[in-house]
Amino acid sequence: MKVICTLQNASLEISGVKFEVLEDGRLVSEEIEDETAELFASVPGYSIVTDDDLPGPELTAAQKKAAEKQAKADKAAADKIADDAAKQKVIDDQVAADQAAADLAAAEKAKTDGVF
Repeated sequence: MKVICTLQNASLEISGVKFEVLEDGRLVSEEIEDETAELFASVPGYSIVTDDDLPGPELTAAQKKAAEKQAKADKAAADKIADDAAKQKVIDDQVAADQAAADLAAAEKAKTDGVF
């Protein structure tokens, strides 16, 4: 578990636990035992957090550009898959229609030939 400290002028090491400064000025502890985290959380100004609650690192311009490029590529791939699936559905529907027509023709022929 980790804890966040919102106290001003707090040290980067408190009771033997190391903290680092977040972009917004709060401090976040290193990974600590649950019992230790709960002890910190019992003090006003400290709270238990998960990694999901913490802000992510700020992306550089190059990382943002790469992420945008990857998102475009992912969308293009998803669009192609959807397009291919739509084309395959048309083919499958045509095959099913052709089979239904063949079955109907065979049933009609059997009827006229007296096999039915």
